[in-house]
Amino acid sequence: MGQSQGSQALKQFSNNSLKKFQETYVFVNEKNDERWGVIQIWKEKTSKRQVMILTKNFHNDPDFKEYLNILKTRLSLENGNLVEFIGWSNEDGDGICGHNRKFNLYVEYFSQNLEKEINRRTAGKVN
Repeated sequence: MGQSQGSQALKQFSNNSLKKFQETYVFVNEKNDERWGVIQIWKEKTSKRQVMILTKNFHNDPDFKEYLNILKTRLSLENGNLVEFIGWSNEDGDGICGHNRKFNLYVEYFSQNLEKEINRRTAGKVN
């Protein structure tokens, strides 16, 4: 008897630009960040801007729906003082251990801590 394979994963994006993410960004590295866990860092091909992709997995509908509502709210917040949340992609799939929903979150990435980043941005602007 052969093993049955899970169904093809359905992938959705919060915005169309993420569908072409790999055309605009190049993979830099993967690291274990103390704040986020394992993340991927990507650099925009035409600038120094970096984006991190972090993954969240959910195995039940209530947690998934609650997190989706949080993401929609966060996506609507635009403020120059917040780290930019670019959006998310979502994959639904059936596997051996049941149904799995995975979010890939696309977030502006800074290689230094917040205090250093604020100092860099405000250098020469504050008296």
